[in-house]
Amino acid sequence: MYFKLKYYLMKEFKFTEQANINLLSATITHGSYLFFKKGNKTKEYREDKKETYERDRREFLEFLVKNESEYFKSKKNEIKQYLDDLKSYLESYFKELGLIREVEIRLSERGVFGVGSVFGQIPFEVGLYMHPYFNVPYIPASSIKGAIRSAYHNLFEKKVANAEEKCKEIFGDEHFAGLIGFTDALPIELGENGYVLYPDIINPHYKDAENEMSVSPSPIIYLTVAPGTVFKFLIYITKERRNRERKREIRFGGDIAEKPKPEMKSLGYIDLAILYGLTLGIGAKTSLGYSSFEVIKYE
Repeated sequence: MYFKLKYYLMKEFKFTEQANINLLSATITHGSYLFFKKGNKTKEYREDKKETYERDRREFLEFLVKNESEYFKSKKNEIKQYLDDLKSYLESYFKELGLIREVEIRLSERGVFGVGSVFGQIPFEVGLYMHPYFNVPYIPASSIKGAIRSAYHNLFEKKVANAEEKCKEIFGDEHFAGLIGFTDALPIELGENGYVLYPDIINPHYKDAENEMSVSPSPIIYLTVAPGTVFKFLIYITKERRNRERKREIRFGGDIAEKPKPEMKSLGYIDLAILYGLTLGIGAKTSLGYSSFEVIKYE
């Protein structure tokens, strides 16, 4: 099934074995083709074609899951080198003006990031962030920042005077750049059973149903990131920023530890918010246990 589809894609869309199929392009192109087949209401289209459509969609999902694992293996060292180089550039830029945190996190359950993005939206109806250059699933810096900011506010709302103003000072607002920034998180290790992508299913019972008797479950299969996948990203902290009105600064020891240790009393408020936010999760369906992480490196 997998190899049949693989060579079909190579033939139809001019992909080669050596090219390592661009999954984003393949999903948009072949997904649009499948979507057209589903929506085709001409005389040639019959109800029994739905079974063929669902089979083709399952085969395509299997193709994406298997191909992505092989593709990631070919890009793994390049991704790690990119992150190492990025850390060196940031350290060179900040020097004594700030500090850099290196963070590695492991998915506890399946990850769902970017449900409204292009990759996977057609034909699976649920999207997934796919890095435009490395062609692997990733977590944008903006998503990480939003999750950590929210965690900081929730964690210290009653402990820090005026937590919302403190959030604006640390994470920035429309008038002032923040003191803390994040890079995108990229995968550096395969997840469960040697996969990066994993299939999942939503089974909506009440779509277009008027009552309990007319319920007709219609399973939706879609792509997620495999549990156990390890991601890496960097945090860069500026010690202080000034404008005409005021100075904003990070207090080492209180706001953040200069050298974090695995003990509560050695961590600052920002450290605790980072660890707390990652545990709560980043992305969709976090209340159901998706997209939560175990922090395996924070230094």
